Amino acid sequence: TTKAGFHVHIHAVSDKAVRLTMDAFEEVKETADNLGLTQSITHAQLVHPDDVKRIGDLGVYVAFAYAWAGPIPEYDLTVIPFIEEVKNADDLYNPTHYYFQNTYPVKSIKDAGGIITWGSDAPVDSRNPRPFLNLQSAVSRNVNDFVLNENEEISIHEAIVAFTINGARLL
Repeated sequence: TTKAGFHVHIHAVSDKAVRLTMDAFEEVKETADNLGLTQSITHAQLVHPDDVKRIGDLGVYVAFAYAWAGPIPEYDLTVIPFIEEVKNADDLYNPTHYYFQNTYPVKSIKDAGGIITWGSDAPVDSRNPRPFLNLQSAVSRNVNDFVLNENEEISIHEAIVAFTINGARLL
C-alpha cells in the first residue's frame, strides 16, 4: 500500500502487533519518506521498550485513546491474564508486571521521537469522542480514580500539541 502511494494507519493493540507493524514500516520507510507519506499506529495499548525506540527512530505517529489508559476491569480480565500470571483480581494491576510498566507508553514514545496524537475510537467505547476526558487522562493518567503507569503522563502543553497540530499533520 505504501508503494501505491497510500498513508498507512494500523490498529495495533498488543506488543506483538506493534512489533509486526514496526517491521513492516521499517521495510517501506524509505519509500514512505520519498513519497511524503505518513505511517501511523492507533491504540498501542502494550508496546515493548525495544519498539518504543523503533517508533521514535522511524518517526511513526501514534494515536492514543487516552481515556483507555486506565483500568477497565471487565476488559482487562480478558487481556492481562494472557500476558501476566495474575493470582487474583487484586493482582491485576500489579506495578511490577510487564503489562503495567509498558501499557500506553505515551511519554516514552514522545521522548523517543515518536509523534503522539489522539484518537477516540468512537463509537467503539462511546459515540461521544469525549475530547476533554481524553485530554484530562493524557495529562493525569487518572481514569476512574486510578493511575495506571503514571510515568507515562504528559504535560498539558504536550497534550494540546498531540490533540491539535500533530493530529492535523497526521491527517
